[in-house]
Order: sequence, then structure tokens, then C-alpha cells
Amino acid sequence: MFCEERIWDRWRADDFPYSRFIKSKFNTKFLIEPYISFNVGEEPLCFLLTNPGGGLDFQLKENMRSASSPVSLAESYFTNSVSLGTHYSEILTGAARRRLDGMQSLSKKCRLDGVLQLETIPFHSKSLPSKNSLVGEVEADEFLFDYLEHLRGFLENKNVFILSAVSSQKKIGGDSISKNPWLSFQSKLINFDPETSSFLPLTEKNGEVTSCFLYEKKNSWCKGFILMMGGNHLPNDGALEKIGHLFSFN
Repeated sequence: MFCEERIWDRWRADDFPYSRFIKSKFNTKFLIEPYISFNVGEEPLCFLLTNPGGGLDFQLKENMRSASSPVSLAESYFTNSVSLGTHYSEILTGAARRRLDGMQSLSKKCRLDGVLQLETIPFHSKSLPSKNSLVGEVEADEFLFDYLEHLRGFLENKNVFILSAVSSQKKIGGDSISKNPWLSFQSKLINFDPETSSFLPLTEKNGEVTSCFLYEKKNSWCKGFILMMGGNHLPNDGALEKIGHLFSFN
């Protein structure tokens, strides 16, 4: 109900309370996107991202009155999230296409029901440099504080992974998260402790691990980080198979 009442209803009524911080860092012209559903069933694989990228024309409110728009102002955000998933599946190309295909492939390998893509911050920006320096401002923002509390509660009983690029200059592992303010911030959102997590190497080059899966299993749920040296993309299908074998959920 938080996304419907506090975000969607207020945004379509031109009544969303953008703070000075949000206005200064994000493009407030475009649809607020807290999550997008890609063939989601009863038990999806959740991927927590940073925030939506640069906005597209169909995400402008004035273009949503067209019958051809994938977003309808008359529908709930839940319904629109499904339409958005279908639309993105049709239009994405390049790295974004490969990342979505990888997420959906991993969901199948883990015997889960589709992909629910969630945003740590639901506002668009073409780029978001210096995320590490934003943590304090994000936590201090009144709306984002409430949003993140609801997000944390929602993810408590979900299988949720975070994909992140890390430096190729340092050994990959738990320190890649605990010594990075943004990743450490995200780890708390999914109730993940990098210091006690298990380590699964995914790919290697010249004897050095270049991507890994750090994970914790809590009750019947799995929380994890897929860390990639040098790029924010998923590893090859063989590497994803390792995660699927490790977590063959029923």
C-alpha cells in the first residue's frame, strides 16, 4: 500500500512532496519507479538496484494519456509494474538487455518465479556519481527514510540479490562490501552481514577470482551479492549455473 498511496496516488495527482535533496539529485519529471515486475509468480527472485536511469518519453505524465502508453494513470501501480516489465522486455537493448536476460536466467536456475526488480531510490537520474557520499543525505531525507523502512520490511522474507561492480585493484570478498559505504548501506537493507557470509567464486583470471557470490541463507531465504570486477554486469551462464546449483529452491 505504501507504493500505491504514498507514491503513485500522489504522483499522478501532482501532489508528490519532492524534497530539496531529491530535486537537486534526480529528475523529477519522470514516473517514480519503486519496482518493476518481470513474469513474477508466487516466489520471485528479487534484484535490488540503485535507482532508475535516465527517463524516457513514455515515463512523462503527459504521454500516459495515450492509449499506446505502457503506463495508465487509471490503473494501480501494481498493474503498471507488470505492463512496464513487458514493455522493457520488448525495448531494452545492449548491456541493459543482457542484464535483464541474465537476471531472468538466474531466476530459472534457482527455480524461482520471475524477477522483481526493486530500486533503492525510486527516482530517475541519467547518472548517479559519488553514491558513497550520498548515504547520509539519503538516510536523512524524510520520504526516503520511510520508503527504505518499507523496502527493508518487504525484503525481509524474500530471496534478494544485489549486483555490483567492484574495484579490480583489490582482492574481491566481504571487504568489498563492508568498506564501501553504499554497498554497506544496501547490505543493511537486505539484512546481510558480509563478515559472516559464505563465499562462492564465480569466475577467475590468471588464478585470481574476478567475480563471486557472497551469500547468507536465513530460514528459507537467500540474501546475496554478486560482485564483478570492472563492470556492473552479470557473469556468464556457467557462473550463474553455480549459484543455481547452490540454491536449488523448491
